[in-house]
Amino acid sequence: MTDRLLSFVQHPWGRRVARAIGLPQPMALRRRDDAWQAQELTGRTLRVISPGSAAPMPSLLTAIAAQGGTVADDALASALVIDATGCRDVAALQALFMQAQLAVSGLAPGGRVLALTSSGAADAAQAACLQAVSGFIRALAKEIGRRGATANALVLAEGAASAESLSGALRFFATDRSAYVSGQVLTWRKDTE
Repeated sequence: MTDRLLSFVQHPWGRRVARAIGLPQPMALRRRDDAWQAQELTGRTLRVISPGSAAPMPSLLTAIAAQGGTVADDALASALVIDATGCRDVAALQALFMQAQLAVSGLAPGGRVLALTSSGAADAAQAACLQAVSGFIRALAKEIGRRGATANALVLAEGAASAESLSGALRFFATDRSAYVSGQVLTWRKDTE
């Protein structure tokens, strides 16, 4: 089924009318409905950042490579993965904000943002940092949503930071299969089987 507003604003005359009366200018969402592939990220460029000078989790980089994705810092990225598992204080939050602000400007229209946080907090400062990352992702989802992009966060439960577990998350959240899921903060658990 086609969206009438989307069809209307695709026409030059309709675009002028919509702007004149203040209607939003929606864009067509990139989405997939074909069968799952063995390597869902094949042909996609991802950018991976982590707060400050911390290195991203090795299991995250392994999962990206296993799904056929390439990690690049200078190319237009189809997905941005934020490894915020090491975010434990205000300085790390500030570094995360600055790095994410620069990285989002290099995100392709219809891109995907996925933030990974840890579930364990040893003290009140760490718990506040985890909540701040969740709020940041929700705000980012609203900001980039008009470009057809999505932003989600996964709170990694104990044992869920393995390459196999992260591979499953990337297969959905870093591809066009998650076109209608945005602004969510979900707990990602280890597969029990």
